[in-house]
Amino acid sequence: MATLATGLRHDDLTQAENSVVAASANWVKQPNEAMRREIEKSIVPLANESAAKWVGQAVFWSGQGSIAPAENPVVMPADFLHAKAVAGAINTAAALPEWSGYKGYYKKVFKMALDIADGGSGKLTEEVS
Repeated sequence: MATLATGLRHDDLTQAENSVVAASANWVKQPNEAMRREIEKSIVPLANESAAKWVGQAVFWSGQGSIAPAENPVVMPADFLHAKAVAGAINTAAALPEWSGYKGYYKKVFKMALDIADGGSGKLTEEVS
């Protein structure tokens, strides 16, 4: 959901941010530890105000591996920590960078979420006004 929602702001993101969103979308389809750790590294230089950073953080906090450095003992993230990062990504993308389209953005995001809840892919096939 976060990759789809953040993708709605594709044109407003930097190349590095779009790369994180794309890598995160790939990880959702084929999760693996190497990619999760690569995403962890790629989000470090991004600002906390970056929706893409929160998308990548959701992947890293997904519960699919330790959040400690690789050479340290395993430390699993708190339950549902990834969900907070997903919400952060979606809401940050709605607000930053500032724009007047946030109401339409939220309509699209809710439509995507409802489609996913109904078993769909979340990809919009029609324009939402």
